Formats: sequence, structure tokens, C-alpha cells
Amino acid sequence: SSDLPEDRWSRVQKRLEEIAAFGVPAIWVVDPYAREAWTSCDGQMVHAADGVLRCAELDLELNIAEVLPEE
Repeated sequence: SSDLPEDRWSRVQKRLEEIAAFGVPAIWVVDPYAREAWTSCDGQMVHAADGVLRCAELDLELNIAEVLPEE
């Protein structure tokens, strides 16, 4: 099995689909090493380029700095 970044990301996406199938309305994926995050609401991954995780359906917002370790 390949361990290329693309391979790892496809495994993450498959896992997100499994989680969403259980009825989870919002999924936040945080990469603490790259200090980046993505939001999945209604099955679409959206990069939190502005540093804020959001889910409009649940009226949720969280600055990723609040969940990342200090630099």
C-alpha cells in the first residue's frame, strides 16, 4: 500500500463518508502540523482558509487557533 499524501487523503475522505453516514452533521478536520483545517457540512470538504471552522446549519464557528497547540 502506498503512503503518498494523496493516498492518505483518500483514506481520510472515505472515513469522513462513513462518519457522515451515521448522521453526523458537521465534521472538522484539523492538521496540527500544517496548521490548517477543513470543514465538512453536507458532504463537501471546505478549506478553512481564513482560519475559522464553520457550519452554518448548526450556527457553529470556531477559530482553529483555539484547538491548535501553541507554536
